[in-house]
This record gives sequence, structure tokens and C-alpha cells, in this order.
Amino acid sequence: MKIGILTLQLYTNYGGILQAYALQNHLKEMGHDVWFIDREINYNLPLLKVPLVLSKRITKKYLFNNKNVDLFFESKLKKESAIATRKTKLFINDKINPKITIANLNKLSKNCFDAIIVGSDQVWRPRHFMPIENAFLSFAKKWNIIRISYAASFGSDQWEYDCKQTRKCSKLLKQFDAVSSREDSGVKMCSKYFGVNSIQVLDPTMLLKKENYIDLIKKNQSPKSVGDLFIYMLDSDQQKLEMINIVAKNLNYIPFYSSTDSNFEPLEKRIATEVEIWIRSFYDAKYILTDSFHGCVFSILFNKPFIVFGNEIRGLSRFNSLLKMFDLEDRLIINNKDILDIIKKPIIWQKVNGILEDEKNKSIKFLINSLTSKQKIHV
Repeated sequence: MKIGILTLQLYTNYGGILQAYALQNHLKEMGHDVWFIDREINYNLPLLKVPLVLSKRITKKYLFNNKNVDLFFESKLKKESAIATRKTKLFINDKINPKITIANLNKLSKNCFDAIIVGSDQVWRPRHFMPIENAFLSFAKKWNIIRISYAASFGSDQWEYDCKQTRKCSKLLKQFDAVSSREDSGVKMCSKYFGVNSIQVLDPTMLLKKENYIDLIKKNQSPKSVGDLFIYMLDSDQQKLEMINIVAKNLNYIPFYSSTDSNFEPLEKRIATEVEIWIRSFYDAKYILTDSFHGCVFSILFNKPFIVFGNEIRGLSRFNSLLKMFDLEDRLIINNKDILDIIKKPIIWQKVNGILEDEKNKSIKFLINSLTSKQKIHV
């Protein structure tokens, strides 16, 4: 069966890249012909918005003397993105193939695929996928294909759709043959706002074994990490820095860091290293501090003790759902919770791995049943 995967655009987000790789890889192992639907990144403002946006920026920069305002922000972002992504693109171009690269999803042919799988990551969050209706296959509403969402995430437990989006997406989702979400909150929202039943499944990265990721490290000959305490923070602040120092001092570990994908950080902090080196960081670390969802995921996959800082801006429900599944809610720190209480608290990995195996079997069964229960033929 020829399957298309539709997810967020791949950039420097390691978790986003690896969830796409993992789902594509797993489907290929099932014997399918799998293609990644790669949407080109458009850095330009719509022409109709240029006069208004530019006038606002001029006002802020010169009238209010805001030196941080860049009049030509989109041009700057495009140039900086080329620098920040040059190493992650090596993995994307080599490992996530074949691709159909397209600027407008409406230009896809109805004969391209037998099935399209939407997911994973925050593909159902309006701020990340625009127009959001396309994440529910509005461009393919008349196609005779199998429609599946796998581990699609709303990114938040707060409803972020307006009335028009809710109505349109509800109608589109009712056309799907199988619906699943990555978070338990997503399952509830599918029912409450769309009137559609769904189940919770694992993030695609957890469908692969730890050994699959170790093979990537070995083939890339990734160098050994330079410390013991891996720090993967997407959004840094003074409080987190203080916590890092506390953990490093108490465990007598040497911190080492990864890049961030936050556009608010300087370019030098956003230049992403190779994906394999990021994976190696989990393999080498003795302890992990993160505020990233996939930072938690890979800590679990590699059985490394970790603490996660609640990231409300990027969606706290994702952390709650993942940690609840593995009975690891006590690894989450929000606000000023005392980190000393959990630094040396052991994780019972035998229990965690047992849950992982059960959830993996459930998730794989969902994929198999979804792709085989309703075979469609192009007309």
C-alpha cells in the first residue's frame, strides 16, 4: 500500500524529525511504500499584510525607539534558518525518504496515495499547522483513500480552535477511518468538540527499539559526549539555570548542552548539531534535565533518570499525559517545587519497560487494524 505521512514541517526540532523518521521506518517494516509529504516553508508575508505589518514595525522601531524590531524579519529568518538547519537537513534528506515536496497541498493528485496518516507531534495545533483544516485532509476530502490520524496532538488541553475551525474540522474528521491521539486529553477533545471516538497511542519514536537509535549513532560514528548531565532546554531562564547548578553539584556530574529551536535565542544557540549526536547525548548521559516532550521520551527509551521542567508555553498537557502513562508524574517540576526531593529518587525501569511494551503492542495493533480493516481502491 502507498502511504503518505502528513505532519509538521521538519526543521531543527529533533523530536519532530525523529517522530517522522520512526513512523515512516515502522510502516516500511510493515511492508508498505511510504512517502513523506514535505511542505515547503514559506518565509514571506502575504502581500496584503505587508503594508500593515511594515507600518507597525516602523512605528515600534522609530517612534517607540525599540531597537529589537527588525523591519525585514522574514528575510532575516530565512537566512538564519539556512544556517541553523544545515546539519539536521543531512539526516532529513538521507533518512526521511522518499518525499513529495510541495508548496500547496491542494496541488497533490488524488491518485498519489492509498492512505494518508496524519501525525504525530502538534499537528492539530492551529498555531503550528496553517490552515488547520489541511491537517484534517481538507485538500483530500473527495479522495477515495484510507484516512488515519496516528498520535496526532492538540499540544494543549485548552481548546484553541474558533467556531468555524471547529465546525469544519469536525466534519472532516468524521470522514476518517481511524482516529488516535498522543495524549489522553486529545482523546477527550476529539469526543467533546468533534464528536469522534479515538484512542490514545504512543508517540511514533517509541515504536522503535532503543537498538534502532543506537545503530544510527554507530553508523554516523558520533563522538562521545563531553559530560554526564545532559541539559536539553528549549526555553532557558534564570530559575532553570539555578536548578541545573543544584543538580550538577548534588550528583557531582558535568553538564553538557544541546541547541534550542527557540527563535528568541541568539543564532549561535540555535545552530542544531547532527541528529545522531543529539541521540548519543541520551545514550551517554547519566542524568537528564529537560523541558522538552521528546527529551522525556528519549530519557524513557534509554532508561536514564531525568527531571522535566513544566513547559506551559509549549503545552503542559503533553508532559502530564506521557508521565501519567508511565507512572512517572513525580519527575515533573512546576514553578518552585523542591528539586532535591526527586534528584536521587530511583525510577523502577522494569515497570516502565513493561508499560512501554504493552503500549507499543496496542499502538502497533491500531496501525495494523486501521490499514487493513478497510481496503479502498482508487476510482
